[in-house]
Amino acid sequence: MAETVHGTKKEAEAELARILYELNTGMYAEPHRMLVSDYLKRWLADYARPTVSMRAYESYKGIVDGHLIPAIGHY
Repeated sequence: MAETVHGTKKEAEAELARILYELNTGMYAEPHRMLVSDYLKRWLADYARPTVSMRAYESYKGIVDGHLIPAIGHY
């Protein structure tokens, strides 16, 4: 695991403390690059589809495909 902190030494130490806390409590997730569009598609498939009604899923999918991905999916 390697992370770069841009800023002061104090900011870097605060980030280190945050990461160590997350590691010790099991909350840490390894950062990696993923487009918002990829995340939203994965969220639809892995979370929304199995947990909400088909009508809600179709509504979410319409919002994701019609609005969110075109607007911010490339980030």
